[in-house]
Amino acid sequence: SCLAPSVVPSLTASMLDEDYRAAGIKVRDSIRYTMVFTIPCAVGLAALASPVMQLVYGDSSVLAAGIMQSGALMIVLYALSTLTTGILQGLGEMQKPLIHSAVALVLHIIVLVLMLNFSGMNIYSVVYANIFFALVICLLNAWSIRQTIGYRQELIRTFIIPILVSGIMGLAAYGVYRLFALFAGVLVSTIVAILVGMIVYVVLLVKLRGITEREIRGMPKGAYLVYILQRCRIL
Repeated sequence: SCLAPSVVPSLTASMLDEDYRAAGIKVRDSIRYTMVFTIPCAVGLAALASPVMQLVYGDSSVLAAGIMQSGALMIVLYALSTLTTGILQGLGEMQKPLIHSAVALVLHIIVLVLMLNFSGMNIYSVVYANIFFALVICLLNAWSIRQTIGYRQELIRTFIIPILVSGIMGLAAYGVYRLFALFAGVLVSTIVAILVGMIVYVVLLVKLRGITEREIRGMPKGAYLVYILQRCRIL
C-alpha cells in the first residue's frame, strides 16, 4: 500500500521523458519487492493459521483456521492490485483502474451469488469471491500496463522463486511450531516458528538469487541489511 503511491512520481517522470525502458525497470522492481514480501506472508499465515487465530481472536477452530488458510492468497492479490493501480496512475492511465474495478465488482457479485446459491461452500464462497475480485483487477491491470509501455513481467525471480522458497519456509515454520507446541505454549511456539521461518526464507531467497544485492540496497535501510547479510556470510 505504501509502495503504490511512492512509485507514481518516478513513473510519471519517465513517461514525460518517453523513457519506457526506465519505466519498465521501475515497474519490475516494485512488483518484485511486493511479491518478495507478500508471498511469504500469505504462506506463513496459511501454515500457522490455527495458532495465529488463537492468539488474535482466541479461536483456533477448524472453521476459523480454514478461513484464514483459504483467504491467505488475498494478501498477495490485494497488494498486487493496489500496486498495479498506482503504476497505471503513474503511467498516466487514470481511468483504466476505475474501469477495471467496476468490471471486477460486477463479476465478483455474479460469482458470489452463484457460489452462495449453488456451490454449497457457505462462508467460503465469500472468501473465494473476494479472491476472484482481486485476481480480475490484477489481470486487467497487467494487461493495461503491457499495452501502455510494452512491459511483460519476469516470472522466475518475481514469482516462482519466492513461491518455492515460501513453501519451504512454511513447512519449516509449521514443523517448528508443532515441535515447540509439545512443551511450550501457543505464544512462544508461534513466535519461534515465525522467527525460524523468516531466517529460512531470507537465506534461501538470497542463495537462490531471488533478490540481488542491488535490489536489497534499494530497500529502506538496504545498506544496513546488506551489511548484516554479509557479516552472516549469507550474501
